[in-house]
Amino acid sequence: MVACAERKVTIKLAHMVKPQATLILKKKSILCYANTPVWKGMKAHGFSRSAFLIVRDGDLITDDEILKAGDQIELIPVVSGG
Repeated sequence: MVACAERKVTIKLAHMVKPQATLILKKKSILCYANTPVWKGMKAHGFSRSAFLIVRDGDLITDDEILKAGDQIELIPVVSGG
């Protein structure tokens, strides 16, 4: 009977784990939920959408791209001056 109870708990925990992607800023990794737009992950961690270039696998992407489980997204600060 105990084995059945443990199995139910394991199944419930498996459903509670959400897929994650990683935002990388200056060698710091920040986890965020997958299956959401990049801008939502950025907003959740206080990053401005217009302050960064967003790179996935060496390609520049827009902030409305959907994060996939396991994505490694690099945020590169935009520097301007005059």
